[in-house]
Amino acid sequence: MKNQGQFNPLKYLYKLLDIITKSDSCEVYENVRALNIEPHSEGITVATEKGKIYADKVVVASHYPFDDSFGLYFLRLYQSKSYIIAAKTHEEPFEGMYINVNDPIYSMRYQFSNKENVLLLSGGNHRAGEKDNEEESYKELEDFLNKNFKNADIVSKWSTQDCMTYDKIPYIGHYSNSFENLYVATGFKKWGMSHSAAAALILRNKILKIDDDYSEIFNPSRFTPLQSSKEFLSSVKSIAAGFMKRVAIVPDEILEVKEGEGKIVNYNGKKVGVYKDDKGDYFCINPVCSHLKCGVSFNEAEKTWDCQCHGSRYDIKGNILEGPTVKPLDKVTINLK
Repeated sequence: MKNQGQFNPLKYLYKLLDIITKSDSCEVYENVRALNIEPHSEGITVATEKGKIYADKVVVASHYPFDDSFGLYFLRLYQSKSYIIAAKTHEEPFEGMYINVNDPIYSMRYQFSNKENVLLLSGGNHRAGEKDNEEESYKELEDFLNKNFKNADIVSKWSTQDCMTYDKIPYIGHYSNSFENLYVATGFKKWGMSHSAAAALILRNKILKIDDDYSEIFNPSRFTPLQSSKEFLSSVKSIAAGFMKRVAIVPDEILEVKEGEGKIVNYNGKKVGVYKDDKGDYFCINPVCSHLKCGVSFNEAEKTWDCQCHGSRYDIKGNILEGPTVKPLDKVTINLK
């Protein structure tokens, strides 16, 4: 494709950060989790772990909108998971970025540097939390790599989650029709670099009250039943399955959990999520997602507790890795003596 732009996203973000921090009117605060939003007549209050923020206008650009009080985004989005492997290849690196249109979908590009050129291969897409064995997705990528790039050496692998709308168009605009000064940008459908730039332009126009020809296309309050019905029904089934995990029978006992393994077990008549590390130490949690109370399951490939309903993820200790949740899993104390 002509005129496509390929660049390092981290360097791009560093440059944006440099521009922001050199401005006299902008400040960046890291590692401060927003908990909820409170619109009122004098502006908007955002409650965080460290205190409250007061503003005339607020843009929620938190990947998945975290406040369920309005907008009902938990009913209008789902998360799709993808996998990436980085590999050194012995072929001459190609230029450009490529993606196929048939299933299964793969995309690839090279990351060029002065030291070495690394192929980035991604694919294995599925709804977040639905796959029992996510190692299969990495294996699928490795098989594709070995088939098309002889003697490639894998140097790293990871996964990512993307917010998807049911009609495949992002939500960019007012968070809710009820609040004039609260905005949102989400549902980028794995095209974050281009849609984030579009979101910046649309939200600027909204805030400055500049008319344009494309804001209505991305209006978060749009209603598209024909385009959305199939994906919506799939989400309903997935969410129902997530809730059913809370009532499923768990025959395993805690002493049956092996080192490096995570399971939901029966402990004193209650369900407990247990991970046992290679030292024999146990990490125990309540296997109920703190977002909307779906059941979580253990992801063996990445050693995480994942929620099938809306895509929240936690580490082995129950700490948050990905939203929409804003609270960790409850810890459980056990006594094996």
